Amino acid sequence: MGADNGPLPEADSAKRNVKMFSPKDLITLIKGFRGNNENPRDAYHIMTSSEGTFAITILDSDPFNLTNEQINFLRNWIDVYKEDSFRIIDSYSTPHGRKTALQKMFLKALKEAGLEDKIGFF
Repeated sequence: MGADNGPLPEADSAKRNVKMFSPKDLITLIKGFRGNNENPRDAYHIMTSSEGTFAITILDSDPFNLTNEQINFLRNWIDVYKEDSFRIIDSYSTPHGRKTALQKMFLKALKEAGLEDKIGFF
């Protein structure tokens, strides 16, 4: 990925806060809304930050039936996510550039986990 305006200067390292959903948020959505709604597709989670507004929603009527591989992927993704998101934050100096790259990273991970038909991200 190329940078939109170059990396952030060292003095701006405090801006490395990831201002969108994390794998833990996704796990919370999947586990936390289990049994709280008659229809799981009514569950969603919205986050607003200075980077933009993000939402995750459940697309599948039975999203809680995850395979062991999907559960392990989500657990392992927690560490990878931090490294990848910091790399993106360091590479993009505009909120739009960061938001777009972070969204692509999140959607790619959902697809790799086989969750693209269970979880919607927008």
